[in-house]
Amino acid sequence: MRNYKLELQLNGKHAVIAVNYLDNQSFDDCFVRYEVVWGERRSKIMVNEAYYSPPVINTPEEAIAYFEMVNNPHVLTAFSQGNEFTEEEVLGIGRAIGKFNYELKAAFYQIFK
Repeated sequence: MRNYKLELQLNGKHAVIAVNYLDNQSFDDCFVRYEVVWGERRSKIMVNEAYYSPPVINTPEEAIAYFEMVNNPHVLTAFSQGNEFTEEEVLGIGRAIGKFNYELKAAFYQIFK
């Protein structure tokens, strides 16, 4: 995956962040590690890609499991390895990265449909 920039709102301010893909975390296959830079602030942020990218659902049990995951308020969607960003900023950045990656996959699959 390549590096990219995202525009989003953080704390009511327009922000352009640089996102650099680092790797998948070994402790949980769902999380992908990114380095995020916003101005002088830099941190590694883990994003739960399974939360933002629905899997191919083949059975009713898989559908129920995914529905329960995305509607569980205790599911961790993103977290940071540093304290450069507030928790609210980390969650906003995680949402933006997850949404971008999901839309990128959808566009890619649409090309080869």
